[in-house]
Amino acid sequence: MKKFTYFLLLSVSLLFTAAPKAQASHCAGAELLFQWLHDSTYQIFYKFYRDCVGIQEASSVTLCYNNTGCTSYSNSVSMTKVTTLIPPGVANGTEVARNCPGVQTTCGNSSSAIPGYREWWYTVNVTLPSRCNHWTFAVYQSARNSAITNLTNPGGQTLYTEATLDNDDAQGDTSPFFSVKPVPYICDGVPYTYNNGAYDINNDSMVFTMIQPLTNSGNCTGSSSIAWVSATPAFNLTDNPLQTNNTFTINSSNGLMTFTPSGTQRAVITVRVDEWRNGIKIGSVMRDIQVIVLSCTITQPGVDVTTATLNNCTMSNGTIQACAATPFSFCFQGNTSDTAGILVVNDNSTTVMPGSVVTYSNQQTDTVTGCFSWWPTVFDTGYKIFTVTVNDSTCRPPGILFSQTFTIPIYIWPATTILNDTTICLSKSANLLAVGGGNFTWTVLPGGSPLSTLTCTTCNNPVATPTLTTQYVVTSGITNAICKNKDTVTVTVIQPISVSIADTTTCVNNSLPLFVNVTTTNNYSVLWQPNTGLSSDTVVNPVVSPPSGTATFTYIITVTAGGSAACAAYDTFHLHVLQGFRVFNGDTAICFGKTVQVKALGDPAYFYSWTPVAGVSSPGSLAPVITPGGVSIQTYVVTGTYPGCRDSVNSFKITTEPVPTVIAGIYRQICSGDTVHLAPIVTPPYAYTYSWAPGSGLDYPNTLAPIFSGLSTVHLTLTVTSPLAKCTANDSMTINVIKKAFLQFSPSD
Repeated sequence: MKKFTYFLLLSVSLLFTAAPKAQASHCAGAELLFQWLHDSTYQIFYKFYRDCVGIQEASSVTLCYNNTGCTSYSNSVSMTKVTTLIPPGVANGTEVARNCPGVQTTCGNSSSAIPGYREWWYTVNVTLPSRCNHWTFAVYQSARNSAITNLTNPGGQTLYTEATLDNDDAQGDTSPFFSVKPVPYICDGVPYTYNNGAYDINNDSMVFTMIQPLTNSGNCTGSSSIAWVSATPAFNLTDNPLQTNNTFTINSSNGLMTFTPSGTQRAVITVRVDEWRNGIKIGSVMRDIQVIVLSCTITQPGVDVTTATLNNCTMSNGTIQACAATPFSFCFQGNTSDTAGILVVNDNSTTVMPGSVVTYSNQQTDTVTGCFSWWPTVFDTGYKIFTVTVNDSTCRPPGILFSQTFTIPIYIWPATTILNDTTICLSKSANLLAVGGGNFTWTVLPGGSPLSTLTCTTCNNPVATPTLTTQYVVTSGITNAICKNKDTVTVTVIQPISVSIADTTTCVNNSLPLFVNVTTTNNYSVLWQPNTGLSSDTVVNPVVSPPSGTATFTYIITVTAGGSAACAAYDTFHLHVLQGFRVFNGDTAICFGKTVQVKALGDPAYFYSWTPVAGVSSPGSLAPVITPGGVSIQTYVVTGTYPGCRDSVNSFKITTEPVPTVIAGIYRQICSGDTVHLAPIVTPPYAYTYSWAPGSGLDYPNTLAPIFSGLSTVHLTLTVTSPLAKCTANDSMTINVIKKAFLQFSPSD
């Protein structure tokens, strides 16, 4: 089912309106449309045309809906005014104006002789509670314009509009709608043609019928026909629904109305459009129209197809015939015999036939040329009501624009087509479907699987199970002179795919080309997931440069052959990433004869080696014990290696210092007041620090050989320490200080 945009469904509609004289009346025309949204929910649109000298339009209207013959369900809901712009991009309630520049209608000047009308849209969403073959939507408003000449007591009648729906046989249907703008004025005695420009987006058949205008009692209880007034000739639905002297005709297939009005008048006519699908009537819409016939003089324009321009199409009985899936084009002319005529031509092509293009030349002359081109799809078959509106802009009295709408019917024949080329995996099946034509016969082209791989050879939808790529041909026994009756479809068979890649190991900050083994006879595409660290995620053998921090990466490689995801092959690849190693030892100093235990952490997959090896308890271990061989400063380097990776290196220094041997000196004895130069022996020589204790009596207690000048006996200790490792030794000595003896004598008596 095709979806619509809001403005596609709400295309501008036709209105022939009349100017009422009574202020209580204002209803000048209406139509009711519906658009399927989802399931059993529909958006309902009511388009109402108000006479500018009538009463104010309603702020809301009541929508009645019910079913008959099913559950007898009945309900009503309020429809509110549309607040967005309405086609062609104007505000809701904009005047439907066809007056010449400088000429006002009653919408701008209530005393104007030219009636004016405003277009109002109302909408509501309705969810139907059940399926039924006959739902009715209806809106009623009071009251019709009172100056109508062909209806009895029009000002006392409500304006009743309805639409019907069969959501049992046609669930999801959208109503027909109309593509032609209002053309409110025509001239007495001038031949006239008009078409509503109806079309159906579901390609359902449409039948156009004139019906008696309807009214009701102002509630949801049904409707009745409004009687015609007596006239000569008598009003009737066949050839005189308004005064035309029995010249009125309507084409039931395309809705084209032709007539020559007889006498000035304001008349109401009603057109119903019935939808048919597979021989079942599935819905209808109606348009209540007012026709104003004025006393004026205008030359009737015409529209003629230029047969010499027909390209990939033919014309038969006035209908352009073309083929689906084939581009075609033709040109036409809008013209008038009035050499002073100023014609402006437009059409409904973009609405009725999306994708079509019409270009115009010589606009605003008496002969305008339009050229139409379209490339319809296989789904665009059927009858298309292409309308061309010729607007006469010469602005003759009384200062209004006259227009006529002509119909160039277009019929798109269904060319024989198979939907569509497809791809399957080996041992799977493809459902083929031939459209356009009938009495189908299937064959197969050489080089593929045999015809026996089809489940049937004379139906329109066989199932194909080929074992290799095969081209099937269908021929329709029902032919059309301009359309092809044969088509070919290719069923591509994807042979089995294999893909494999071995798990591997690499190192951090290392680039590693991957090697994947893919086996397939078809063109293929590749996708890696995730793409972390990969040079590309769409090549078979990317280069991987994994970032640090994660020890294992898991990748999935998907190989898709022939564009068919259903036939894809997969493999999972695990990449172990060696993260290097860490040595926690810093530069250190030890005393000779001591050892250093290496503290480190690393992946055991590395091969480790130390330099130098002397004194290393296990040179192939990451954490050996190191015993330096002498007093020295030595740098130890450990290297981790792995095939295909850059080496990982760490190092630190060990300074080995000697443990001193200390002889403080021999026992010494001095006299008080004497000094002695100490001479300790410290081996081996090194940049030690020295400390004598106690330090009193020594000139420099922090030197190796200070001078002692103490006055009392002392026991001295010398402590010797290396600068880094603090290798320490000490020794003691005693210095005995002899006090001096003095001679004392007393004087004699």
